[in-house]
Amino acid sequence: MKNICDSISRFIYKKISWIMTNHREKITEQYKMISIVFGKDLEKRVDEFYINQISSSILILVTVLVISGLFIVFNQFNSSSDIQIERNNYGEESALYSFEDVNHSLGNTINVYIEPVVYTPEEIEEISKSTIKKIDKSILKQNKSFEQIKTDINLITDSGYPGIEILWERESPTLIDVAGKINNATLEKKITTSVTAKIVYGEEVCSKEYTLEVYPKTYTAKETQIQEIVKEIQSISKENSDKKIFNLPTTINGVQLRNSAKRKNIGGMIVAFGIVIIILKWIKEKEEIKKRVKERNQEILLEYPNFINKLVLLLGAGMSIKGSLYKMTQDYRQKREQGKGNQYLYEELLVTINEIDAGLSETIAYFNFGRRIKLGPYLKTVTLIIQNIRLGTKGLLPLLEQEEAVAFDTRKENAKKQGEMISTKLLIPMILQMLIVMFIIMIPALLKFNL
Repeated sequence: MKNICDSISRFIYKKISWIMTNHREKITEQYKMISIVFGKDLEKRVDEFYINQISSSILILVTVLVISGLFIVFNQFNSSSDIQIERNNYGEESALYSFEDVNHSLGNTINVYIEPVVYTPEEIEEISKSTIKKIDKSILKQNKSFEQIKTDINLITDSGYPGIEILWERESPTLIDVAGKINNATLEKKITTSVTAKIVYGEEVCSKEYTLEVYPKTYTAKETQIQEIVKEIQSISKENSDKKIFNLPTTINGVQLRNSAKRKNIGGMIVAFGIVIIILKWIKEKEEIKKRVKERNQEILLEYPNFINKLVLLLGAGMSIKGSLYKMTQDYRQKREQGKGNQYLYEELLVTINEIDAGLSETIAYFNFGRRIKLGPYLKTVTLIIQNIRLGTKGLLPLLEQEEAVAFDTRKENAKKQGEMISTKLLIPMILQMLIVMFIIMIPALLKFNL
């Protein structure tokens, strides 16, 4: 079979190869990337690719045709036997079946509704008995007997059988609702009533009546006291029915009362408001700290070009690193005493100088300085200084001069970015102003159009 398919594929490929010229070029390029075969061998491989594709397509097509043919033959064979119809289950709708004329003599599709499965009379009788027993067991619920109904009853509607319904008829709908709830709160004396269970299946009906003696609801001592207070308040309300606002005594039947609705609401609102305030305060404090840290970092970064410039000048004048830092902190102290304010950077430098004066080595003091600052440019400068101290490397001043040039370039870029951010922030107010102007211009035209 495969040889036959290959032969057919080669024949087809020869006939249609001219159609695949563009596609063939792409395939060839791909084969060049994944294969070391060139020349005629490459052309052969590309040809084999297309032949295999055509051969596979032929095999699939033949398989599909064979399966389709077998399916058709199978259907024709089965058409001579009886047609199997499956009904829907008990209580379901009729099923629609469509039939075709094999010889097409009628020319139309025949639609027939097939009724669902039905119970036999014997089955209906057995189901009715079983359902009645089920109702008998569950209807009383927590009540002791039908002659002493004080709480809710259970009016079940699920028979447990498909297509079988349980419907209830109530003699006193206001006393007993559809769910079996007993409304005996205002009942003053015993009432005899009835409920009837109807087991329905199509037109078949089996029913059973239950006679109930419903008693007034029994109350505890506290519930009775509450009822008396309610009656007293309702009586006072009735006496003042012509008044929109009237007063109640604070003590009724020996019980001191107060209007709790507003108090509860206000209390809850106050508590909720307090919680919201606390949460907002925490958020505000966190954001304030973040803001301050950001401002501190921005201030230190902005001061970096000046710092590195001073350091280069002092080192170039022949001072040591320690002496240069001493000079910077001394100048800062004088400015601070003159009331020019504090600066984060030089406060950190003061800490560093104090550490050195306390006996800490310079390398550790400078390392601590960089660790406290935690900003890239300063960490780089501190690294250069520590390397110079530990290793005695030459050329510290040229390196710092390069860093100075980079710092001033960075400062220019930052200033440019800040200017762009400000222009972006001004964009929204400009748009709002434009909308206002357009609104002012368009209103007279719209009014004239309406007139």
